[in-house]
Amino acid sequence: ILLFMFIASSLSQINPAEEGKKHVQLLSLSSFENMVDKGNKSRWFIMAYTPSCKQCKELKPLFHKMAYDKREGNVKFGEISCSDDRALCKLLRIRSYPTLFMIDNNKIFKFAGNRTEDNIHRFIRDDWDQVKAYKVPEKMPSFWEEIYTGIFDMSSEIAYVYKSKNLLLKAFISIFLVVLLSLIGAVFYFLY
Repeated sequence: ILLFMFIASSLSQINPAEEGKKHVQLLSLSSFENMVDKGNKSRWFIMAYTPSCKQCKELKPLFHKMAYDKREGNVKFGEISCSDDRALCKLLRIRSYPTLFMIDNNKIFKFAGNRTEDNIHRFIRDDWDQVKAYKVPEKMPSFWEEIYTGIFDMSSEIAYVYKSKNLLLKAFISIFLVVLLSLIGAVFYFLY
Protein backbone atom coordinates (compact mmCIF):
# COMPACT_ATOMS: atom_id res chain seq x y z
CA ILE A 1 0.00 0.00 0.00
CA LEU A 2 2.86 2.40 0.82
CA LEU A 3 4.48 1.66 -2.53
CA PHE A 4 1.19 2.36 -4.30
CA MET A 5 0.77 5.67 -2.40
CA PHE A 6 4.36 6.69 -3.26
CA ILE A 7 3.83 5.96 -6.98
CA ALA A 8 0.47 7.78 -6.97
CA SER A 9 1.95 10.85 -5.28
CA SER A 10 4.90 10.88 -7.71
CA LEU A 11 2.58 10.78 -10.69
CA SER A 12 0.31 13.50 -9.30
CA GLN A 13 3.07 16.06 -8.71
CA ILE A 14 2.52 19.22 -10.67
CA ASN A 15 5.07 20.37 -13.23
CA PRO A 16 4.87 24.20 -12.97
CA ALA A 17 6.35 24.73 -16.45
CA GLU A 18 3.72 22.49 -18.05
CA GLU A 19 0.86 23.82 -15.93
CA GLY A 20 2.01 27.38 -16.59
CA LYS A 21 1.24 27.02 -20.31
CA LYS A 22 -2.45 27.11 -19.38
CA HIS A 23 -1.93 30.56 -17.85
CA VAL A 24 -0.18 32.12 -20.85
CA GLN A 25 -2.22 33.72 -23.64
CA LEU A 26 -0.83 33.58 -27.18
CA LEU A 27 -1.30 37.11 -28.48
CA SER A 28 -1.93 38.22 -32.06
CA LEU A 29 -2.38 41.76 -33.37
CA SER A 30 -6.18 41.64 -32.92
CA SER A 31 -6.13 39.95 -29.50
CA PHE A 32 -3.41 42.36 -28.36
CA GLU A 33 -5.57 45.34 -29.26
CA ASN A 34 -8.61 43.83 -27.50
CA MET A 35 -6.95 42.44 -24.38
CA VAL A 36 -3.91 44.59 -23.74
CA ASP A 37 -4.04 47.89 -25.56
CA LYS A 38 -7.53 49.42 -25.63
CA GLY A 39 -7.76 50.93 -22.18
CA ASN A 40 -7.51 47.55 -20.47
CA LYS A 41 -6.47 48.07 -16.86
CA SER A 42 -4.75 44.67 -16.56
CA ARG A 43 -0.99 44.48 -16.26
CA TRP A 44 0.63 42.08 -18.75
CA PHE A 45 4.06 40.46 -18.72
CA ILE A 46 4.86 39.40 -22.28
CA MET A 47 7.55 37.35 -23.97
CA ALA A 48 8.19 37.94 -27.68
CA TYR A 49 10.02 35.06 -29.33
CA THR A 50 10.65 33.10 -32.48
CA PRO A 51 10.36 29.30 -32.46
CA SER A 52 13.83 28.88 -33.99
CA CYS A 53 15.60 30.99 -31.32
CA LYS A 54 17.74 28.87 -28.98
CA GLN A 55 17.56 31.37 -26.10
CA CYS A 56 13.77 31.55 -26.51
CA LYS A 57 13.47 27.77 -26.23
CA GLU A 58 15.59 27.84 -23.08
CA LEU A 59 13.58 30.69 -21.53
CA LYS A 60 10.08 29.40 -22.32
CA PRO A 61 9.88 26.81 -19.49
CA LEU A 62 10.96 29.47 -16.98
CA PHE A 63 8.40 31.91 -18.40
CA HIS A 64 5.66 29.28 -18.11
CA LYS A 65 6.76 28.42 -14.55
CA MET A 66 6.50 32.10 -13.59
CA ALA A 67 3.03 32.26 -15.12
CA TYR A 68 2.05 29.30 -12.95
CA ASP A 69 3.66 30.80 -9.83
CA LYS A 70 1.89 34.15 -10.39
CA ARG A 71 -1.45 32.75 -11.59
CA GLU A 72 -3.31 34.19 -8.59
CA GLY A 73 -1.68 37.61 -8.89
CA ASN A 74 -2.63 40.77 -10.75
CA VAL A 75 -0.29 40.13 -13.70
CA LYS A 76 -1.43 38.33 -16.82
CA PHE A 77 1.08 36.50 -19.00
CA GLY A 78 1.21 36.57 -22.78
CA GLU A 79 3.42 35.33 -25.60
CA ILE A 80 3.93 36.74 -29.07
CA SER A 81 5.37 34.52 -31.78
CA CYS A 82 7.18 37.02 -33.97
CA SER A 83 7.45 34.52 -36.81
CA ASP A 84 3.65 34.07 -36.83
CA ASP A 85 2.67 37.68 -36.10
CA ARG A 86 5.32 39.93 -37.58
CA ALA A 87 2.96 42.90 -37.69
CA LEU A 88 2.51 42.95 -33.92
CA CYS A 89 6.25 42.62 -33.32
CA LYS A 90 6.93 45.44 -35.78
CA LEU A 91 4.27 47.60 -34.11
CA LEU A 92 5.87 46.99 -30.69
CA ARG A 93 9.36 47.65 -32.15
CA ILE A 94 10.70 44.23 -31.11
CA ARG A 95 14.07 43.58 -32.73
CA SER A 96 15.72 40.89 -30.62
CA TYR A 97 14.57 37.62 -29.17
CA PRO A 98 13.53 36.80 -26.61
CA THR A 99 12.20 40.16 -25.48
CA LEU A 100 10.46 40.40 -22.12
CA PHE A 101 8.36 43.41 -21.20
CA MET A 102 5.57 44.59 -18.94
CA ILE A 103 2.60 46.54 -20.26
CA ASP A 104 0.68 48.65 -17.79
CA ASN A 105 -1.62 51.59 -18.43
CA ASN A 106 -0.79 51.57 -22.16
CA LYS A 107 2.96 51.85 -21.49
CA ILE A 108 5.73 49.36 -22.23
CA PHE A 109 8.47 48.63 -19.68
CA LYS A 110 11.23 46.46 -21.19
CA PHE A 111 13.15 43.98 -19.08
CA ALA A 112 16.91 44.36 -19.41
CA GLY A 113 19.42 42.20 -17.63
CA ASN A 114 20.29 38.59 -17.06
CA ARG A 115 17.29 36.37 -17.62
CA THR A 116 17.50 34.48 -14.34
CA GLU A 117 14.45 33.43 -12.39
CA ASP A 118 15.30 35.80 -9.51
CA ASN A 119 15.88 38.80 -11.79
CA ILE A 120 12.67 38.25 -13.73
CA HIS A 121 10.62 37.68 -10.56
CA ARG A 122 12.09 40.89 -9.09
CA PHE A 123 11.22 42.77 -12.29
CA ILE A 124 7.62 41.52 -12.23
CA ARG A 125 7.20 42.15 -8.51
CA ASP A 126 9.07 45.43 -7.95
CA ASP A 127 11.34 46.76 -10.66
CA TRP A 128 9.15 46.99 -13.77
CA ASP A 129 8.09 50.57 -13.09
CA GLN A 130 11.70 51.65 -12.41
CA VAL A 131 12.71 51.36 -16.08
CA LYS A 132 12.05 53.96 -18.75
CA ALA A 133 8.62 53.45 -20.24
CA TYR A 134 7.28 54.29 -23.65
CA LYS A 135 3.72 54.44 -24.91
CA VAL A 136 2.30 51.48 -26.81
CA PRO A 137 2.56 52.66 -30.43
CA GLU A 138 -0.66 53.22 -32.34
CA LYS A 139 0.79 52.83 -35.83
CA MET A 140 3.57 51.03 -37.63
CA PRO A 141 6.95 52.77 -37.52
CA SER A 142 8.02 55.00 -40.40
CA PHE A 143 11.28 54.40 -42.24
CA TRP A 144 13.11 57.11 -40.28
CA GLU A 145 11.69 55.90 -37.00
CA GLU A 146 13.00 52.41 -37.83
CA ILE A 147 16.47 53.88 -38.47
CA TYR A 148 16.43 55.96 -35.26
CA THR A 149 15.13 53.10 -33.12
CA GLY A 150 17.63 50.69 -34.63
CA ILE A 151 20.51 53.01 -33.78
CA PHE A 152 19.15 53.55 -30.25
CA ASP A 153 18.73 49.79 -29.70
CA MET A 154 22.21 49.18 -31.06
CA SER A 155 23.71 51.81 -28.76
CA SER A 156 22.16 50.20 -25.68
CA GLU A 157 23.48 46.79 -26.77
CA ILE A 158 26.94 48.28 -27.34
CA ALA A 159 26.87 49.86 -23.87
CA TYR A 160 25.96 46.45 -22.42
CA VAL A 161 28.93 44.85 -24.23
CA TYR A 162 31.34 47.51 -22.99
CA LYS A 163 30.21 46.87 -19.41
CA SER A 164 31.02 43.17 -19.79
CA LYS A 165 34.49 41.73 -19.26
CA ASN A 166 34.71 40.04 -22.66
CA LEU A 167 37.71 41.69 -24.37
CA LEU A 168 37.23 39.86 -27.68
CA LEU A 169 33.65 41.08 -27.93
CA LYS A 170 34.74 44.63 -27.05
CA ALA A 171 37.37 44.53 -29.81
CA PHE A 172 34.86 43.23 -32.34
CA ILE A 173 32.32 45.94 -31.44
CA SER A 174 35.02 48.63 -31.64
CA ILE A 175 36.01 47.52 -35.15
CA PHE A 176 32.35 47.32 -36.15
CA LEU A 177 31.73 50.87 -34.94
CA VAL A 178 34.74 52.23 -36.83
CA VAL A 179 33.55 50.56 -40.05
CA LEU A 180 29.96 51.70 -39.51
CA LEU A 181 30.93 55.31 -38.84
CA SER A 182 33.24 55.26 -41.89
CA LEU A 183 30.39 54.04 -44.08
CA ILE A 184 28.04 56.70 -42.73
CA GLY A 185 30.70 59.35 -43.31
CA ALA A 186 31.24 58.10 -46.88
CA VAL A 187 27.51 58.23 -47.63
CA PHE A 188 27.26 61.82 -46.41
CA TYR A 189 30.43 62.77 -48.30
CA PHE A 190 29.01 61.48 -51.60
CA LEU A 191 25.51 62.86 -50.98
CA TYR A 192 26.68 66.39 -50.21
